[in-house]
Amino acid sequence: MRRRDLLKGAGVIVGLGLTGCAPWVQDDTAATEAAPSLSDQLAELADARFSASAKGLSSQVLFDRLRQNGVLSTQRGINTGKLRGLARKEPLIQYQGFYYSRSELALYNLAYLVHKPTLGR
Repeated sequence: MRRRDLLKGAGVIVGLGLTGCAPWVQDDTAATEAAPSLSDQLAELADARFSASAKGLSSQVLFDRLRQNGVLSTQRGINTGKLRGLARKEPLIQYQGFYYSRSELALYNLAYLVHKPTLGR
């Protein structure tokens, strides 16, 4: 395969994705039905150590709160820049020897709640 053909094919795929020929996930999608990229990002953050802090919380409420703050988007995943900005402004909470902002802890709790079945708990 020639390099020019490869670049042409990649350009067509990117062009189709940008013009809307690829399916889009709406922002009002539930946390468990989010785009694979967000689900994958949450899977990386999921940790059984957050089971105690996530107890009694709703994944949908956490998802909605983080989406309203601009931290989460079902289309673009986790907005790390926005999360860093909020972490600098919010008070810190100590949990199991580590310090988290409210948004960071909410994100870890959401990741735990969404991927709890895969963690073996």
